[in-house]
Amino acid sequence: VEDAEETEKEKRDNVYVIPEFVFMIETEDGVKSQKSPVLDVEDFIEITLKDDHGNLMPNEKYEVYNIKNEKIAEGNLDENGYAKVSKLGFNVVDVKFPDLIEEGEFSI
Repeated sequence: VEDAEETEKEKRDNVYVIPEFVFMIETEDGVKSQKSPVLDVEDFIEITLKDDHGNLMPNEKYEVYNIKNEKIAEGNLDENGYAKVSKLGFNVVDVKFPDLIEEGEFSI
């Protein structure tokens, strides 16, 4: 059990955590003030793939990796060479196109 707990701690230590922000708003007379609720932050990436000539590359497979080089998402681009991937946290560091890498092309 200790090993499992340490592993979870290590995972938490290597992932960006969104701080909780609040702010105060005061009127000109300084009489009224109120704290805001914790702000919501939406995390996502948008992927658009084009070839060297600027043409969209539809339906390509993509993989998203975190700072530990762990795959955290995968899928296929749509018919416009686009994908929006949500709820990844703030630890995305690489997007790869495995079918293109095999053909000798480059990843992002």
